[in-house]
Amino acid sequence: MKTTNAVPEEIKYADALSRLYQIVEEVEGTNIDVDELEAVVKEAVVLITVCRAKLAGTQSAVEQALSGLKADGV
Repeated sequence: MKTTNAVPEEIKYADALSRLYQIVEEVEGTNIDVDELEAVVKEAVVLITVCRAKLAGTQSAVEQALSGLKADGV
């Protein structure tokens, strides 16, 4: 099983989400030892944080764009 704690600085949302699904499959599909589980969970936490930040940023950008349309009377 391949486990890494390193998450690229600028990982794309789709890549982070894909890795999260992969982690779930690894954890559910194997007898994982405690040391590996700890590393994988730490990686998942980082990936979830990245995904949440990207979603929040996108939500903010969309709200700002829609607010601009309302201000223009569109």
